[in-house]
Amino acid sequence: FCSGGSGRERNLVRATAPTGKSGLRRLTPTECLRVLGFPKGFAMPVSDSAAYRLIGTAAPYPMLEGIADTVAGFVGGRFGMDDM
Repeated sequence: FCSGGSGRERNLVRATAPTGKSGLRRLTPTECLRVLGFPKGFAMPVSDSAAYRLIGTAAPYPMLEGIADTVAGFVGGRFGMDDM
């Protein structure tokens, strides 16, 4: 999971190197963006530490789209309070 802050315990994934050695490594800012649903060509022209902070405060697009669709359903009358 990608989150902001300076803790080194965050953004870790188990990986196996080409040599066969297994261990933990940090997710790259690009990998964090993909987890949050940003498009493949999206780039952040900032340092990695700044990117981690910005990504940590981002709201994933798929989540926002789902919330917006639900709110639009209530406003448009497709759903009632019993559907919550």
